[in-house]
Amino acid sequence: MKTLLVVTKGDLGGAQQVVLNLARSLYEEGHEVLVAYGEDDTYLPDELQDTDISVHQFNHLSRSKNPIAGLRFAFELKRFVQKNNIDLVHLHSSNTLLGAFGVSLTKAKSVFTFHGMSVLAPGYDKTKVLKYIYSVYFAIFSRFLDGAIYLTEADKQIADDWLIKP
Repeated sequence: MKTLLVVTKGDLGGAQQVVLNLARSLYEEGHEVLVAYGEDDTYLPDELQDTDISVHQFNHLSRSKNPIAGLRFAFELKRFVQKNNIDLVHLHSSNTLLGAFGVSLTKAKSVFTFHGMSVLAPGYDKTKVLKYIYSVYFAIFSRFLDGAIYLTEADKQIADDWLIKP
């Protein structure tokens, strides 16, 4: 199986470490693995340079809240998936979730790991309007997913409470 793991930033962080560990494990199990990121950094490429795991940097994947940039990423991801005959795309950060739309236009399957739903958690210091916007974003784009992974039961409960259903 050819799997693409996607995270917004290529620097050192929790999601990036999960991607590295997963990439190495899948590769050891005999899968063809590609790792992709958006914002320029050398951590992921440096960590994978001595492996047979390919690394790709997307031009339009960033931490931007601009929906046009997100759609550009979705179509960039779609083209990449088709060109590289990817079977499964595993998305790992909220900005990558928009890519589920692009993947849905291909034959590949997609899964998203919710690495934290703190922005929607009770008591989180954000306005109700901002929480609502985030919940709509998650609800709309999670509909394009074939599966979801929650790191904690609390995250799953928050998603259920906000009616976020892949």
